Amino acid sequence: MGQCFQAANDVSLVIFGFRGNATRADVECALRSSGVALQGALAQWPVALLRVPGPGDQAYALLQHLPDRLLAWRLADGLNTRRYQGRALQSFVPAMAWS
Repeated sequence: MGQCFQAANDVSLVIFGFRGNATRADVECALRSSGVALQGALAQWPVALLRVPGPGDQAYALLQHLPDRLLAWRLADGLNTRRYQGRALQSFVPAMAWS
């Protein structure tokens, strides 16, 4: 039987709710407000900002290679209770590798 879960270094976090012109600094600011102590780890995680197709001014962030699933879940829980620049954030941890 194959493994059902991702390798520890293949954990991703997807965050919806950013404006279309969001930057990495915006993502880092939102993550710092999640209530999880990150202690400089943000600089090590690749962040991709992708615009959501359509007429709205929306983008989502994809963080990859988080060190473990528990940290990703804690970040998602903290972000789901926050607003950034007046917009509600919605985040989740994909069950499978996101590419």
